[in-house]
Amino acid sequence: MNKKHHLLIYLSLILFFVTTILSLYGFIIDDAIGFGDAIYQTIQLFKLGAPIPEKSIFINIARFLAPLVLILGGVQLLVFGLKEFCLWTFKEHTIILGYSQAGREIKKKLDNKKNHKVIIVDPNLEKTKYSFNQIFLKEEANEEFLTYMSNVFKRAYNVIIATDNDYINLKLGMIIRNQHQELLMYIRIEQLQNFEFKDEKIKICQSNYSIDLENTKDSLLIILGGGIIGKEILNKNVDKNKVILLEQSENIINKLKDEYDEERVCYKRTDVTMVTENDINTQILSLYHENKPIHIYMCLGGDWLGFKTAYQWSKWEIWKNKNVKIYLCGDNINPKLLDNCNIHKELVVLKKIKTEVKN
Repeated sequence: MNKKHHLLIYLSLILFFVTTILSLYGFIIDDAIGFGDAIYQTIQLFKLGAPIPEKSIFINIARFLAPLVLILGGVQLLVFGLKEFCLWTFKEHTIILGYSQAGREIKKKLDNKKNHKVIIVDPNLEKTKYSFNQIFLKEEANEEFLTYMSNVFKRAYNVIIATDNDYINLKLGMIIRNQHQELLMYIRIEQLQNFEFKDEKIKICQSNYSIDLENTKDSLLIILGGGIIGKEILNKNVDKNKVILLEQSENIINKLKDEYDEERVCYKRTDVTMVTENDINTQILSLYHENKPIHIYMCLGGDWLGFKTAYQWSKWEIWKNKNVKIYLCGDNINPKLLDNCNIHKELVVLKKIKTEVKN
Protein backbone atom coordinates (compact mmCIF):
# COMPACT_ATOMS: atom_id res chain seq x y z
CA MET A 1 0.00 0.00 0.00
CA ASN A 2 1.66 3.25 -1.10
CA LYS A 3 1.66 6.67 0.56
CA LYS A 4 -1.09 8.06 -1.70
CA HIS A 5 -3.38 5.21 -0.70
CA HIS A 6 -2.67 5.84 2.99
CA LEU A 7 -3.33 9.57 2.53
CA LEU A 8 -6.71 8.96 0.88
CA ILE A 9 -7.74 6.55 3.62
CA TYR A 10 -6.75 8.99 6.39
CA LEU A 11 -8.47 11.88 4.63
CA SER A 12 -11.65 9.85 4.15
CA LEU A 13 -11.72 8.77 7.82
CA ILE A 14 -11.11 12.32 9.08
CA LEU A 15 -13.88 13.73 6.90
CA PHE A 16 -16.23 10.91 7.94
CA PHE A 17 -15.68 11.56 11.68
CA VAL A 18 -15.94 15.35 11.25
CA THR A 19 -19.17 14.96 9.25
CA THR A 20 -20.67 12.54 11.80
CA ILE A 21 -19.77 14.70 14.81
CA LEU A 22 -21.13 17.89 13.21
CA SER A 23 -24.33 16.15 12.15
CA LEU A 24 -24.98 14.54 15.53
CA TYR A 25 -24.27 17.81 17.31
CA GLY A 26 -26.64 19.70 15.01
CA PHE A 27 -29.50 17.22 15.29
CA ILE A 28 -29.19 16.70 19.06
CA ILE A 29 -28.40 20.27 20.19
CA ASP A 30 -30.10 22.45 17.55
CA ASP A 31 -33.02 20.22 16.58
CA ALA A 32 -33.33 18.64 20.04
CA ILE A 33 -34.10 15.13 18.79
CA GLY A 34 -33.16 11.85 20.45
CA PHE A 35 -29.78 10.15 19.97
CA GLY A 36 -31.25 7.24 18.00
CA ASP A 37 -33.12 9.57 15.64
CA ALA A 38 -29.97 11.71 15.30
CA ILE A 39 -27.96 8.67 14.13
CA TYR A 40 -30.70 7.82 11.61
CA GLN A 41 -30.79 11.38 10.27
CA THR A 42 -26.96 11.42 10.04
CA ILE A 43 -26.99 8.26 7.96
CA GLN A 44 -29.51 9.93 5.63
CA LEU A 45 -26.95 12.67 4.87
CA PHE A 46 -24.64 10.10 3.21
CA LYS A 47 -26.93 9.70 0.24
CA LEU A 48 -27.52 12.05 -2.65
CA GLY A 49 -30.76 14.00 -2.47
CA ALA A 50 -30.85 14.24 1.32
CA PRO A 51 -33.36 16.81 2.69
CA ILE A 52 -32.06 20.34 3.24
CA PRO A 53 -32.02 21.36 6.93
CA GLU A 54 -33.57 24.72 7.67
CA LYS A 55 -31.58 26.19 10.55
CA SER A 56 -28.54 24.30 11.86
CA ILE A 57 -25.21 25.49 10.43
CA PHE A 58 -23.56 22.30 11.75
CA ILE A 59 -25.93 20.07 9.80
CA ASN A 60 -25.51 22.23 6.69
CA ILE A 61 -21.72 21.81 6.86
CA ALA A 62 -22.12 18.06 7.40
CA ARG A 63 -24.56 17.91 4.47
CA PHE A 64 -21.86 19.20 2.09
CA LEU A 65 -19.08 17.06 3.56
CA ALA A 66 -21.03 13.79 3.37
CA PRO A 67 -21.06 13.54 -0.48
CA LEU A 68 -17.32 14.32 -0.48
CA VAL A 69 -16.75 11.34 1.80
CA LEU A 70 -18.74 9.17 -0.63
CA ILE A 71 -16.73 10.46 -3.61
CA LEU A 72 -13.38 9.76 -1.92
CA GLY A 73 -14.57 6.29 -0.99
CA GLY A 74 -15.66 5.67 -4.57
CA VAL A 75 -12.28 6.79 -5.94
CA GLN A 76 -10.50 4.35 -3.63
CA LEU A 77 -12.84 1.56 -4.67
CA LEU A 78 -12.23 2.23 -8.38
CA VAL A 79 -8.48 2.83 -8.25
CA PHE A 80 -7.25 0.68 -5.40
CA GLY A 81 -10.12 -1.75 -5.13
CA LEU A 82 -9.62 -2.93 -8.72
CA LYS A 83 -5.92 -3.50 -8.07
CA GLU A 84 -6.72 -5.47 -4.91
CA PHE A 85 -9.30 -7.49 -6.84
CA CYS A 86 -6.74 -8.33 -9.56
CA LEU A 87 -4.23 -9.38 -6.91
CA TRP A 88 -6.88 -11.51 -5.23
CA THR A 89 -7.51 -13.45 -8.48
CA PHE A 90 -3.82 -14.41 -8.91
CA LYS A 91 -2.91 -18.03 -8.07
CA GLU A 92 0.12 -20.14 -9.04
CA HIS A 93 1.75 -16.97 -10.34
CA THR A 94 5.36 -15.75 -10.46
CA ILE A 95 6.51 -12.70 -8.53
CA ILE A 96 9.60 -10.84 -9.82
CA LEU A 97 11.28 -8.43 -7.42
CA GLY A 98 13.49 -6.07 -9.45
CA TYR A 99 12.91 -5.08 -13.08
CA SER A 100 16.37 -4.26 -14.39
CA GLN A 101 17.74 -6.00 -17.49
CA ALA A 102 17.81 -9.38 -15.71
CA GLY A 103 14.21 -8.97 -14.53
CA ARG A 104 13.07 -8.05 -18.05
CA GLU A 105 14.79 -11.10 -19.53
CA ILE A 106 13.09 -13.36 -16.98
CA LYS A 107 9.71 -11.87 -17.82
CA LYS A 108 10.32 -12.45 -21.56
CA LYS A 109 10.78 -16.15 -20.86
CA LEU A 110 7.62 -16.26 -18.74
CA ASP A 111 5.64 -14.48 -21.47
CA ASN A 112 6.15 -17.57 -23.65
CA LYS A 113 4.18 -19.63 -21.14
CA LYS A 114 0.50 -19.53 -21.99
CA ASN A 115 -1.78 -17.95 -19.36
CA HIS A 116 1.03 -17.65 -16.82
CA LYS A 117 0.42 -14.74 -14.46
CA VAL A 118 3.25 -12.43 -13.41
CA ILE A 119 3.63 -9.71 -10.77
CA ILE A 120 6.58 -7.31 -11.14
CA VAL A 121 7.66 -5.14 -8.21
CA ASP A 122 10.15 -2.29 -8.63
CA PRO A 123 10.18 1.29 -7.28
CA ASN A 124 11.68 2.53 -10.58
CA LEU A 125 8.72 1.49 -12.75
CA GLU A 126 6.94 4.31 -14.57
CA LYS A 127 3.66 3.63 -12.79
CA THR A 128 1.51 0.90 -11.29
CA LYS A 129 -0.41 -1.06 -13.94
CA TYR A 130 -2.63 -4.06 -13.46
CA SER A 131 -4.67 -6.54 -15.45
CA PHE A 132 -5.83 -10.11 -14.90
CA ASN A 133 -2.54 -11.53 -16.28
CA GLN A 134 0.17 -9.01 -15.42
CA ILE A 135 0.56 -6.57 -12.56
CA PHE A 136 3.33 -3.94 -12.34
CA LEU A 137 3.67 -2.49 -8.85
CA LYS A 138 5.70 0.70 -8.42
CA GLU A 139 6.69 -0.22 -4.87
CA GLU A 140 9.82 -0.80 -2.85
CA ALA A 141 10.04 -4.44 -1.77
CA ASN A 142 10.78 -3.74 1.89
CA GLU A 143 9.64 -5.74 4.91
CA GLU A 144 6.45 -3.69 5.31
CA PHE A 145 5.47 -4.32 1.68
CA LEU A 146 6.27 -8.06 1.91
CA THR A 147 4.11 -8.35 5.03
CA TYR A 148 1.26 -6.45 3.37
CA MET A 149 1.50 -8.76 0.32
CA SER A 150 1.79 -11.92 2.41
CA ASN A 151 -1.33 -13.59 1.01
CA VAL A 152 -0.26 -12.83 -2.56
CA PHE A 153 3.12 -14.50 -1.89
CA LYS A 154 1.38 -17.42 -0.18
CA ARG A 155 -0.61 -18.20 -3.35
CA ALA A 156 2.41 -17.79 -5.66
CA TYR A 157 4.08 -20.65 -7.54
CA ASN A 158 7.52 -19.03 -7.12
CA VAL A 159 9.27 -15.75 -6.51
CA ILE A 160 12.33 -14.49 -8.37
CA ILE A 161 14.48 -11.90 -6.59
CA ALA A 162 16.45 -10.17 -9.34
CA THR A 163 17.63 -6.72 -8.25
CA ASP A 164 21.14 -5.61 -9.22
CA ASN A 165 22.40 -5.93 -5.64
CA ASP A 166 23.36 -9.35 -4.21
CA TYR A 167 23.05 -8.13 -0.63
CA ILE A 168 19.52 -6.80 -1.16
CA ASN A 169 18.56 -10.04 -2.93
CA LEU A 170 19.80 -12.18 -0.03
CA LYS A 171 18.14 -9.90 2.53
CA LEU A 172 14.77 -10.05 0.74
CA GLY A 173 15.13 -13.81 0.35
CA MET A 174 15.58 -14.30 4.09
CA ILE A 175 12.58 -12.08 4.92
CA ILE A 176 10.37 -14.00 2.49
CA ARG A 177 11.63 -17.36 3.77
CA ASN A 178 10.74 -16.39 7.35
CA GLN A 179 7.20 -15.61 6.20
CA HIS A 180 6.75 -18.49 3.73
CA GLN A 181 8.61 -21.67 4.58
CA GLU A 182 7.70 -23.68 1.47
CA LEU A 183 7.76 -21.06 -1.28
CA LEU A 184 10.11 -21.81 -4.19
CA MET A 185 12.57 -18.93 -4.62
CA TYR A 186 15.18 -17.98 -7.19
CA ILE A 187 17.71 -15.46 -5.86
CA ARG A 188 20.02 -13.62 -8.22
CA ILE A 189 23.67 -13.92 -7.14
CA GLU A 190 26.36 -12.37 -9.35
CA GLN A 191 29.38 -11.58 -7.17
CA LEU A 192 29.62 -14.53 -4.76
CA GLN A 193 31.45 -17.30 -6.57
CA ASN A 194 30.61 -20.98 -5.85
CA PHE A 195 27.81 -19.84 -3.56
CA GLU A 196 25.22 -22.45 -2.54
CA PHE A 197 22.05 -22.53 -0.44
CA LYS A 198 21.36 -25.32 2.02
CA ASP A 199 17.61 -24.78 1.52
CA GLU A 200 16.59 -26.95 -1.44
CA LYS A 201 13.73 -24.61 -2.26
CA ILE A 202 16.10 -21.68 -2.84
CA LYS A 203 17.84 -21.73 -6.22
CA ILE A 204 20.58 -19.46 -7.54
CA CYS A 205 19.73 -17.30 -10.54
CA GLN A 206 22.61 -15.77 -12.55
CA SER A 207 22.90 -13.54 -15.60
CA ASN A 208 25.21 -14.34 -18.46
CA TYR A 209 26.24 -11.10 -20.19
CA SER A 210 27.85 -10.96 -23.60
CA ILE A 211 28.79 -8.18 -25.99
CA ASP A 212 30.10 -8.08 -29.55
CA LEU A 213 33.67 -6.79 -29.53
CA GLU A 214 36.03 -5.67 -32.23
CA ASN A 215 39.16 -7.76 -32.73
CA THR A 216 41.60 -5.14 -31.44
CA LYS A 217 45.37 -5.49 -31.56
CA ASP A 218 48.26 -3.18 -30.62
CA SER A 219 45.83 -0.59 -29.26
CA LEU A 220 45.38 1.39 -26.06
CA LEU A 221 42.22 0.26 -24.25
CA ILE A 222 40.67 2.42 -21.54
CA ILE A 223 37.94 0.50 -19.67
CA LEU A 224 35.62 2.41 -17.35
CA GLY A 225 34.26 -0.02 -14.78
CA GLY A 226 35.55 -3.42 -13.73
CA GLY A 227 32.21 -5.20 -13.36
CA ILE A 228 30.97 -8.17 -15.37
CA ILE A 229 31.14 -6.47 -18.79
CA GLY A 230 34.40 -4.68 -18.02
CA LYS A 231 35.96 -7.97 -16.99
CA GLU A 232 34.77 -9.68 -20.19
CA ILE A 233 36.31 -6.92 -22.33
CA LEU A 234 39.50 -7.16 -20.28
CA ASN A 235 39.67 -10.93 -20.69
CA LYS A 236 39.30 -10.78 -24.47
CA ASN A 237 41.80 -7.96 -25.03
CA VAL A 238 44.47 -8.06 -22.34
CA ASP A 239 46.94 -10.25 -24.29
CA LYS A 240 47.05 -8.11 -27.43
CA ASN A 241 46.71 -4.54 -26.17
CA LYS A 242 47.79 -2.09 -23.52
CA VAL A 243 44.92 -1.85 -21.04
CA ILE A 244 44.07 0.83 -18.46
CA LEU A 245 41.14 0.19 -16.15
CA LEU A 246 39.39 2.97 -14.19
CA GLU A 247 37.38 1.67 -11.25
CA GLN A 248 36.15 3.22 -8.00
CA SER A 249 35.90 0.03 -5.91
CA GLU A 250 39.14 -1.15 -4.33
CA ASN A 251 37.62 -4.62 -3.80
CA ILE A 252 36.92 -5.02 -7.52
CA ILE A 253 40.43 -3.90 -8.41
CA ASN A 254 41.97 -6.37 -5.95
CA LYS A 255 39.90 -9.22 -7.40
CA LEU A 256 40.99 -8.32 -10.94
CA LYS A 257 44.63 -8.12 -9.87
CA ASP A 258 44.42 -11.78 -8.85
CA GLU A 259 43.81 -12.64 -12.53
CA TYR A 260 45.54 -9.79 -14.34
CA ASP A 261 48.63 -8.43 -12.59
CA GLU A 262 49.80 -4.84 -12.88
CA GLU A 263 52.30 -5.68 -15.60
CA ARG A 264 49.41 -6.58 -17.90
CA VAL A 265 46.88 -4.00 -16.73
CA CYS A 266 47.32 -0.49 -15.35
CA TYR A 267 44.73 0.03 -12.60
CA LYS A 268 43.60 3.51 -11.59
CA ARG A 269 41.23 3.77 -8.65
CA THR A 270 39.01 6.76 -9.28
CA ASP A 271 35.44 8.00 -9.33
CA VAL A 272 34.72 8.17 -13.06
CA THR A 273 32.11 10.89 -12.58
CA MET A 274 34.88 13.18 -11.26
CA VAL A 275 37.42 12.53 -14.05
CA THR A 276 38.16 15.61 -16.16
CA GLU A 277 39.56 16.13 -19.63
CA ASN A 278 42.82 17.33 -18.11
CA ASP A 279 43.08 14.17 -15.96
CA ILE A 280 42.91 11.91 -19.02
CA ASN A 281 45.29 14.10 -20.96
CA THR A 282 47.99 14.38 -18.28
CA GLN A 283 47.67 11.03 -16.52
CA ILE A 284 47.03 8.72 -19.50
CA LEU A 285 47.51 10.18 -22.96
CA SER A 286 50.74 12.03 -22.18
CA LEU A 287 52.32 8.78 -20.97
CA TYR A 288 51.69 6.89 -24.21
CA HIS A 289 53.40 8.56 -27.13
CA GLU A 290 52.87 5.73 -29.61
CA ASN A 291 50.35 6.49 -32.29
CA LYS A 292 48.11 3.62 -31.23
CA PRO A 293 44.35 3.43 -31.79
CA ILE A 294 42.48 4.25 -28.59
CA HIS A 295 39.39 2.23 -27.64
CA ILE A 296 37.36 3.50 -24.68
CA TYR A 297 34.71 1.19 -23.20
CA MET A 298 31.99 2.68 -20.99
CA CYS A 299 30.98 -0.23 -18.70
CA LEU A 300 29.48 1.74 -15.85
CA GLY A 301 26.62 0.99 -13.48
CA GLY A 302 23.45 1.78 -15.39
CA ASP A 303 22.58 3.08 -18.83
CA TRP A 304 22.20 6.70 -17.73
CA LEU A 305 25.67 6.98 -16.15
CA GLY A 306 27.27 5.37 -19.21
CA PHE A 307 25.38 7.61 -21.64
CA LYS A 308 26.10 10.77 -19.66
CA THR A 309 29.81 9.93 -19.43
CA ALA A 310 30.05 9.04 -23.13
CA TYR A 311 28.31 12.31 -24.02
CA GLN A 312 30.67 14.39 -21.88
CA TRP A 313 33.83 12.62 -23.05
CA SER A 314 32.80 12.86 -26.72
CA LYS A 315 32.96 16.69 -26.45
CA TRP A 316 36.58 16.80 -25.29
CA GLU A 317 39.17 18.46 -27.51
CA ILE A 318 41.92 15.95 -26.62
CA TRP A 319 40.54 13.41 -29.11
CA LYS A 320 41.23 15.64 -32.10
CA ASN A 321 43.76 14.16 -34.53
CA LYS A 322 43.69 10.85 -32.64
CA ASN A 323 42.26 7.51 -33.73
CA VAL A 324 39.65 7.20 -30.98
CA LYS A 325 36.48 5.14 -30.54
CA ILE A 326 34.19 5.40 -27.52
CA TYR A 327 32.05 2.29 -27.03
CA LEU A 328 28.90 2.87 -25.00
CA CYS A 329 27.87 -0.48 -23.50
CA GLY A 330 24.23 -0.44 -22.39
CA ASP A 331 21.26 -2.63 -21.62
CA ASN A 332 18.39 -0.57 -22.91
CA ILE A 333 19.70 2.49 -24.79
CA ASN A 334 17.76 3.52 -27.89
CA PRO A 335 20.17 4.09 -30.84
CA LYS A 336 18.08 7.13 -31.88
CA LEU A 337 19.21 8.81 -28.68
CA LEU A 338 22.69 9.31 -30.18
CA ASP A 339 21.20 11.18 -33.15
CA ASN A 340 18.80 13.27 -31.08
CA CYS A 341 21.57 14.35 -28.71
CA ASN A 342 23.93 15.20 -31.56
CA ILE A 343 26.60 12.65 -30.63
CA HIS A 344 29.05 12.02 -33.46
CA LYS A 345 28.58 8.37 -34.45
CA GLU A 346 32.10 8.13 -35.86
CA LEU A 347 33.36 8.73 -32.35
CA VAL A 348 30.71 7.06 -30.16
CA VAL A 349 29.53 3.52 -30.98
CA LEU A 350 26.59 1.93 -29.15
CA LYS A 351 27.22 -1.64 -27.99
CA LYS A 352 24.23 -3.65 -26.90
CA ILE A 353 24.69 -5.92 -23.90
CA LYS A 354 23.02 -9.28 -24.42
CA THR A 355 21.61 -10.79 -21.26
CA GLU A 356 20.65 -14.40 -20.69
CA VAL A 357 19.40 -15.49 -17.29
CA LYS A 358 20.37 -18.97 -16.10
CA ASN A 359 19.07 -20.93 -13.14
